[in-house]
Amino acid sequence: MFLLLVIVVVLFLLYRLQKSNEWIEIQAEIQEVTVQENIVKENNIKSVDYIVDLSFKYTIDYKEYIGTKIYAGLPNVFTDKNDLDTFLQNNAVWTKVIAYYDYNNPEDSALLRVQIPYFAIVLIITVILWIWYGILQVNKLMWD
Repeated sequence: MFLLLVIVVVLFLLYRLQKSNEWIEIQAEIQEVTVQENIVKENNIKSVDYIVDLSFKYTIDYKEYIGTKIYAGLPNVFTDKNDLDTFLQNNAVWTKVIAYYDYNNPEDSALLRVQIPYFAIVLIITVILWIWYGILQVNKLMWD
C-alpha cells in the first residue's frame, strides 16, 4: 500500500512539473529572498540543505499576486551551494525576472519551469509499473 502511495505522489509531481511548461510567461519582481541552512548528520555524514524563502510580485489584469515557488510542485531547496549562489545572483531583491503562472489559476506561479522530455516520463512510468508488477508477482508466489 505504501508503494502505491509513493507511485501516486511521483506521478502527481511529474504531471505537475510537466503541466507548468504550459504556464504563461509574465514579468515579475523579486520582493524577498532569505536562505536558511539546514545541516543534516546521518551515520557520521554531514550534508547541508539550503531552504529558500522567496516572494515575487506579478500583476495580471491590474491585480497583484505574490508567488513563492522556484519550481512548480517542488520545495524551494538547494543541495549544492554553487547552484544556490547562482540562483541568488540572478534573483536579488527588486530584480525584474520572468515568472510563469497558470492561466486557469493565476495564483499558482513559479520562477522556473522544468523541462522533462516525454520519453523520460514514459520511461519513469514504465519502471514504476514494472516494479509494481514485480511486487504483485512476489506477493502472489508467497500466498500460493
